[in-house]
Amino acid sequence: MLKGMERGSSSEVSYDLVILGGGIMGLACAFEEACRGRKVAVIDPNPLGQKASWAAAGILVSRAGVVANSPFRDLYLRSLAAYPEWLNRVESESGNPVAYVRGGDYQIFPLDNPASVRSLKARESQLAREKATGFSVQDEWPAFLEPYACKGPVRAFHFPGEAYVNNRELLAALEIALWRHGANLFPNFRITSFSTGSDNILEGAGRKLRAKQVLITAGAWCNEILKLVGWRAPVI
Repeated sequence: MLKGMERGSSSEVSYDLVILGGGIMGLACAFEEACRGRKVAVIDPNPLGQKASWAAAGILVSRAGVVANSPFRDLYLRSLAAYPEWLNRVESESGNPVAYVRGGDYQIFPLDNPASVRSLKARESQLAREKATGFSVQDEWPAFLEPYACKGPVRAFHFPGEAYVNNRELLAALEIALWRHGANLFPNFRITSFSTGSDNILEGAGRKLRAKQVLITAGAWCNEILKLVGWRAPVI
């Protein structure tokens, strides 16, 4: 994977957007903005993508939902539908293939466990609420799982349209696409100073970056950055 270096030798460089967090979310946001012609930098205190994005399985779960009951869920379902087209753009811009498979999945609820039954009722309520139809239900384990099955009655849901993406291939493709669009990538760069104002100033490792906008995509580590400006987000 490419490890981008800043173009130019100045110790202070100005950007339209600096993104703090170099996982899939940060790189994907940088990709979109770089494609729009904005000057973008991505900063991460670790190798790019080596935290949650490296460990995650890349599962894209819709549970056959059609009608969302909240703005965030609606955005999520619409984004899943748009994912293959977006992935094609990343592959085209990078020249790197990214595995995307609609392999489906099963969700199985043992009926002799009270907690499992409560989860089942919640799932059935969600499927009804979202007018989901693209799934099947059976009262036995799928044959390929029987050797590992627990005893007792079960309710098994099969969602054939569920997909997954190879996160590590996606990370590599996003890095290459960003490099081709002139974005600057700063892995292993720890910010020691972050001041806000008409422009945002970020400093660390002997560099100063000036940004019109800053986007924080550090997931569970957001507060490590926010504490530099005295803020805190309710992130768990």
